[in-house]
Amino acid sequence: MDQALSTLERALQLARGGQCKSVNDVRQALRREGYDAVHQHLHGAAINRQLIDLLAEARADFSAGAVAEPDPPELNDEPVEVSDADLLTEYQRTKGDGSEAESIFAEIQRRNLDI
Repeated sequence: MDQALSTLERALQLARGGQCKSVNDVRQALRREGYDAVHQHLHGAAINRQLIDLLAEARADFSAGAVAEPDPPELNDEPVEVSDADLLTEYQRTKGDGSEAESIFAEIQRRNLDI
C-alpha cells in the first residue's frame, strides 16, 4: 500500500487508470493493496457517482484510442488530488465519527480548510 495516498485518492486513481471496470473492481483492488475499511471510505453517493463517471471516461478514452492499454493498478502510481469540495462533502457524510472521519479530517487540516 502506498502510504502517501488515502483510500479515496487511490480509488480515484484506480478509476482513472482504466484497469478497473466497476466500483466493485476498485474496491477489490484497494483491498488487495492493503487498504482497510474500503467500504466505509467509498460508501457515499457522491464518491460512488464520481468513481462511476471516472470509470466511464477511462473506458471511453480507451475505446476511442485516446490512450494506450492501461498499466495494472499496482504499476499506475500517479498521485490523485481530491478536490476540497469533495473532501468536505465526504467529511460531512461521516458526521465526524470513526477512523474514516479522522483520516479525512487530517487531510482537511493539512489543507487548512474551514469546516
